[in-house]
This record gives sequence, structure tokens and C-alpha cells, in this order.
Amino acid sequence: MSAPDLPRIRGWFKSSWSSETQTCVEVRLGDEVVTVRDSKFIGSAEYQPVVSVAAGQWPALLELAGRRVSGEVADSVAIAVGDDGGAVISGQGVSLVYDRGEWDAFVKGVVAGEFAFG
Repeated sequence: MSAPDLPRIRGWFKSSWSSETQTCVEVRLGDEVVTVRDSKFIGSAEYQPVVSVAAGQWPALLELAGRRVSGEVADSVAIAVGDDGGAVISGQGVSLVYDRGEWDAFVKGVVAGEFAFG
């Protein structure tokens, strides 16, 4: 991905493996913080639950996701992968719950490098 196409310039985005109508993991890459939300949320954006990860810890979270394993990143954010193939990302008192299809699309995007800093 070239520098002008970096996702952090685009704001919120999802994996290219997610269909237009599929709910999904949405990510916003910032210079210091990466924010994750769930597109299933219905309501005002100001109340939408998000989990924030320090940009320096983001690669470790992507490593867990890409391997489809549970774990914690610097004691601040955790991924719990369920037996059903779904997953929960939790941190800052928020839990974002993803079903198998949502998590699979995100992981495929992770493996393809769609969520990495360029």
C-alpha cells in the first residue's frame, strides 16, 4: 500500500473481505491510537462503544488476530476467540462481540496486511 493510500488517512474502514451489507470490525488508524468499533451498533456515534489501542501495541494485537488466538496486549486490550469462531475484543471496560463471519473477514484482512501501518 502506498503512503497516499494509508487507511489512517481514510478514517474508519473495514476489511475488503467484508461485504457491503455484512456487519464487521471497523478500524481507524491514528498516529498515536488505533480505535476499533463494531458496525452493528445502532445509535448516535457519540455513544458508540470503542476499544482503543496504543499505535505501538497495534502490531501485537494484529499478531494475535492473525493467528486466531486469545491473548492480551500490554494488559490493556484482550482478544478472546470462541470455540464458535467468533471473538471478543475488550478494553477500557468495553467488549466488542463479533460472530464467526465478522471475525473471519477481519482476520483475512489482517493476514492480507490491510490493517498494518504502511
